[in-house]
Amino acid sequence: MSRTATLLAALALLLGACDTSDPRPEAFGGDTAPVHTETDYFEKFEAIIVSPEGTGITAAALEQRAVSLVAEAEGEIVAAFARLESTAIAEALVAAKDRGLSVFIAADTDARGDAGFAVLRDGGVPVVFGNGPITWSPQPGMNVRRLGSQNRMTHTMIIADGLRLLAVTGGFFDPTDEAAVASRWQVGFAAVGQIFCKDFRHTLRQLVAGTFATTLTLFGASTSADGNNRTVYPIEDGVVEAYYGPQEPLAKHMIDEIYRARSSVWIASQTFANEALVDALRYKVRAGFDVRVLVPTSARGEGYTFDDYTERVGLVQALETALAADGVEGVIREKAAPMGTVVILDAIRSPINGSKYAGQALISSQPLSSTIAFGPTELRDGSLPGRPSDVFTDGHMVVLRENNANPGTGDFPAAVAWFEALWEVE
Repeated sequence: MSRTATLLAALALLLGACDTSDPRPEAFGGDTAPVHTETDYFEKFEAIIVSPEGTGITAAALEQRAVSLVAEAEGEIVAAFARLESTAIAEALVAAKDRGLSVFIAADTDARGDAGFAVLRDGGVPVVFGNGPITWSPQPGMNVRRLGSQNRMTHTMIIADGLRLLAVTGGFFDPTDEAAVASRWQVGFAAVGQIFCKDFRHTLRQLVAGTFATTLTLFGASTSADGNNRTVYPIEDGVVEAYYGPQEPLAKHMIDEIYRARSSVWIASQTFANEALVDALRYKVRAGFDVRVLVPTSARGEGYTFDDYTERVGLVQALETALAADGVEGVIREKAAPMGTVVILDAIRSPINGSKYAGQALISSQPLSSTIAFGPTELRDGSLPGRPSDVFTDGHMVVLRENNANPGTGDFPAAVAWFEALWEVE
């Protein structure tokens, strides 16, 4: 009897080992709303691309979505603006205040002169400005002078009733300014869901309470707090991650993910001012990865390193020089780049072994700034000059993961197509 049982067990193991069915789970193709309620079961998320080339939506369509979001709010609006040139959005916020809604707004001090803020001021809507110039003391006897342009509030988003959210990099601009629209690329997202919006609302409420990245303790530490106990949010066709700065070092997170990439590294940013990024990209190029960098011509003079510790060299030039020494060209293209930063990883099959690894797109409101707070050069009075860094930047980053269970779906393919279109634009 025991011999028979042993034979049956061996046969079962053999049949299991010969199973040729696809092990991947089937993608859910039904309605995500439960049948017994009107409440969506999943968080809803949509990546948004604003471009003058027909990829994504137009600047006018983005403005209309923002106006509609404000107009449909019923109880509360919490918003933050890196820039607000759109008077239509400002007028919608004034109208919301007039019909009894609670309206809370935070903004960057350097954008105080924007047309939209003038409308808010005339309409009696209070705005909390922050991240202006400061003198920072990292240790007794050492002062760091920081200009307002080096302390940035890069959030641009509107949250209505704690349930609906619209965010974009750079700010909300005037869509009738044709010259500016023709050269401006932006990325962002829209979301519907209590959990996702709640965490972003917690971050913005700190700002409207006056706690910015430049609000420091006696010992020079930021008082900004990240009380969110989650970073991953299930959505209807995958997952999305969210991170907040200055509580989390967003630039470092991007560089860490670049080192982890397994086939390709594509970057598009309005600035190029992070020294560690140069090392990461050169490492990936030497390893045979597909590396592409999009920056505007204005980024050439940003950031610096030292050639043999004697000559100050811009980081774009430093990367070009390093790649030329390796016999590599064509990695950097100077053209209109998106506001904020977009990093797309593992978008193609590996040029090394042909495998396709799960890709991800990192979309950050912050430009690629240094992860350190000040530079090494002393001024004549013994103080140190400030440098733009993520240490003094309020911002956020979302990560879109490629859906391996159902390739070609979700927001990741759209981000890849957008970058490829931007790469080819003359």
